[in-house]
Amino acid sequence: MPQTWTNARAQFGFKFNLMDYDSVEGRKERIGYKEKHKKTGLDVSRHDGYFQLYGNDLEANTALELHFLEHARKTLEVYYEILFWKTQMVFRAAKMINKLSGRNTSASDLFSAGESFIEGLDRKSFKHFSGLCGISGNGLAVPSAILCFIKPEKMPIVDLWVARWVNEHHQEFEGLVAFDDFNHQCTHRQEIIDANALTERANRLVVPQPIVRIKDFEAYRKWILWTRKFADVLTGYTKTKWRARDIEMAIFTAQREGLQLSIL
Repeated sequence: MPQTWTNARAQFGFKFNLMDYDSVEGRKERIGYKEKHKKTGLDVSRHDGYFQLYGNDLEANTALELHFLEHARKTLEVYYEILFWKTQMVFRAAKMINKLSGRNTSASDLFSAGESFIEGLDRKSFKHFSGLCGISGNGLAVPSAILCFIKPEKMPIVDLWVARWVNEHHQEFEGLVAFDDFNHQCTHRQEIIDANALTERANRLVVPQPIVRIKDFEAYRKWILWTRKFADVLTGYTKTKWRARDIEMAIFTAQREGLQLSIL
């Protein structure tokens, strides 16, 4: 039975190309948008020596983890990289990077603030950490990604794939709690689609994708604690070290690819 989890993790894929941000084309896009829309709060800097990794599979994403941890206490550039890795949007990442770089916050300060949340798991320290990272709004996915890179042993990412899996399976696994706000967004979105009979293209344009928000913080906290506990369970079954991040990668893959995961 644990083999379903091992197989799902091995198939993990998240495509990224950090060079898209700091390449000549990426800088042109940032500078062009700034000039066209008169945006002052936008990063247009060069980041020599960073934004070079790319890939899709487990090996490439693990290499990014190791790269981040090697530099996370010394340079902000690796935080910029994760902001882009998770958002996959040059302009959106550039706004957050501009905020982060404009503050008197060091890489060591960010790492320490992340560690503080990871140990206490309280809402106040989460919001403090998000603010330090230049992240505005109430979404959980991007800050959870940075926290995951700070301590993958203890921290999973939460995003729409995870929230969907949890909402479908939380009753099967003790300790999980449904993401109620996310579920409400999904239900409301479906009602709009049904009422207006939108085409797929119009649907993408008119109806925003649901996001995991701070309203679901308690479900996020329970998700973190559950992945830590379940990692220990799988470590015992497989005699191979599992981390909270590994559990999340298996679930992300299972939900996206339609794989079944065993109840242990």
